[in-house]
Parts: sequence; C-alpha cells; structure tokens
Amino acid sequence: MSTQHMDAIIIGGGIVGASAALWLARAGKQVALLERDFCGSRSSGVNYGGVRRQGRSLVQLPLSCRAHEIWGQLPALLGIDGEYVRSGHLKLARSEADFAALQRWAQLSEPFDLGLQLLDREQLRARFPWVGDIAAGASYCPEDGHANPRLVSPLSHRRHGAMAHRCMSSAPWPA
Repeated sequence: MSTQHMDAIIIGGGIVGASAALWLARAGKQVALLERDFCGSRSSGVNYGGVRRQGRSLVQLPLSCRAHEIWGQLPALLGIDGEYVRSGHLKLARSEADFAALQRWAQLSEPFDLGLQLLDREQLRARFPWVGDIAAGASYCPEDGHANPRLVSPLSHRRHGAMAHRCMSSAPWPA
C-alpha cells in the first residue's frame, strides 16, 4: 500500500465539495476529494440547476453575489460553460401579502444591486402572459439563471488536479 501526502481531504463530491477542491487545487494544494458514489451523482447532480441570488437570506447575499461572478467564469475555470445561462428568475406572489413581502425584500436587498424588477399584476400579465390569474405580482431578477448540474459538479475538481476517490465500503453510508 502506498501513501500520498495531501494538504486537504474533502468529504463529499457535490458542488460544494468539488468547488472547494477546485479552489484549493488552484492555490497549489494537494487535494483528495472523497465521494461515496460518483462526483455530482447525488443532490448536486439531480436538481434543476438554479443559480440565483433572489430570495436568499440577506446574510447569504454577499456570498451569492460572489458566486454569481464566478459562475460567469466557468469556461475559464472548467473548460466548459456548464450550460450556464443567465435566463432570469421569476418569483411569484400568490397574494397581496406575498407581494408586499417581495417588495420589502427588494428594498432590503438594494445594496447588493441585483437589478430586481417588481411587477404588479398587470405588468406581470403583460410581460409573462402564461402566468396564471392567481399571481398577484412578482419579482424578476434578470441576471439569475441556471446551469446543468450533471456537467458542473463532476468537472469542478478535475481541471486543476484535485484527485477524486470513490469510497467503497461494505457498510452503507448514512443517507
């Protein structure tokens, strides 16, 4: 059995673990990424791929805004665009109270310059006629978007030399 020196060992090959491995490897660290299946095969690889800032807790917005910048650099970071598209994110209000909450959040998030567009019922129908009559309004963030998680999660660690290891065990890991 041989041994290897690692500066960091990361457990979990989803988007968070793979991203941590990417940035550590870019910094010249020797990184081992441990995953029980294949990188990106769990939650990070089987979701809708939403990449959004809108609607997050205000304390998450500084990190979300930084991540927003990084998502735009995928081709340089990973060698692929990950099918990342800034297609916009529409958050619907089902009642006047919901719309008031969207308005409050938009006001509180102004320092982060998200480019939110508040749409009342008539503006919403004019812009998005497919939205049902139940919506009382909406908040639209045109720079939010989506990526293909089945492409991004598995590649995030590889480009800069982090090594992924599939952990094999006869005992099941907790779900």
